Parts: sequence; C-alpha cells; structure tokens
Amino acid sequence: MNWLKTTCRQADFSTKCREGRLRTDRDSIDAGYDGWQNLLVFAMHPGTLHFISGRLASGKTTLARKLAAEHHAVFFCEDVWLSKLSDGISSFDEYLNWSRRCRSVMGPLIVDTLRAGASVVLDFAGNTIAERAWVRGLFEQAGSPHHLHFLDVSEDECLHRLLGRNVSKPEGLYFASTTEEEFRSICKWFQAPHPDEGLVFTTY
Repeated sequence: MNWLKTTCRQADFSTKCREGRLRTDRDSIDAGYDGWQNLLVFAMHPGTLHFISGRLASGKTTLARKLAAEHHAVFFCEDVWLSKLSDGISSFDEYLNWSRRCRSVMGPLIVDTLRAGASVVLDFAGNTIAERAWVRGLFEQAGSPHHLHFLDVSEDECLHRLLGRNVSKPEGLYFASTTEEEFRSICKWFQAPHPDEGLVFTTY
C-alpha cells in the first residue's frame, strides 16, 4: 500500500520492508518508532464508503469491482447475498423484502469495516433518495468520508445491455433473467442523484 511505503520511508527502513525482513535490534526499534506511531494514527482513520447509482444493467457491478481493486476495498454485492440467502425471488415486492433483510445484516458489518480503517464499495443502494439516505446513515455512523459514483446511462441503452445479458449469462453479472416489462417497472423507481442531497459524487 502506498501509505505503508511512505511510513516506512519516513522511518528509514523501506528497504527492509520491501525485502520482507525487519530487524528487531534496538537501533531498528528506535529508528522506526516515529514511523510506526504515524502508521498507527493513520490506521485509526475510518475507510471511505463508495456506492453506485445507475439503472439496472448500467454497469454498477463492473464499476464496483474496479473500484474495490483500485482502493483495496471490501466489496459488497447485494445480488450475491440475495442469490445465496433468499428462497428465490419472483417479484419486485419479494426483492424489496429480501433486500431489507440482507441490509439489516450488512449495515452493521459495513459500519464496523469502515471503523476498522478499510474502505467499502457497494454496488447497490444508490438508486433512490431513500436508499442514499440509508447509506448516509452508515458513513455518518462510522465517521467516514464517502463517494457516490453515478452511471448516467440511458434507459434504452440499459435495456439493450440487459437483453444481451439475459442471453450470454456472464458469470458474476448474471443472477436471473429480467423481462423488458420488469425492467421498465423497476426503472420507474429510479431517482438520479441531485446536488441538493449534499453528497460527494462523480458522474460517468
């Protein structure tokens, strides 16, 4: 990690870190004391909560995985939780019910992860004002910074991608087929983020 390398350089033993060996003699301990103090202070800072807004099939999961890799973050994919824990979802109402149950478990875990100093990426909970308020409660409870990533992809383009995904069934992105009727119904709930919400966000 860049921050660890920086701390090691400040303590004048970066070479030992890269080689995977640290001396334990008194000189090394004295030289590294200030650096490790800085490291411990840094480690106490909470991680950043990244979450994503975008219509169904806009590319949320793909972007979330990219962000998780870039920021060495813990990735929460709601579709995976739902596919593993639900009894099967055949309607939007069932999705909402199972989503609430999963989030009741994920919420405290996300807060604890952030407080421990690790960043978190969610590929969900950014599509309505109410969902974003739920995420706000998490990062405020953890005392963490946040970043909302908005995928501004048109409804027609998302439908085109969705129908293609129904056919190709890509691993890690496909969990169940969605009809055009279901897609249109879900899109009616979508609310793009607005600056008045007071969130830090980037539009793609």
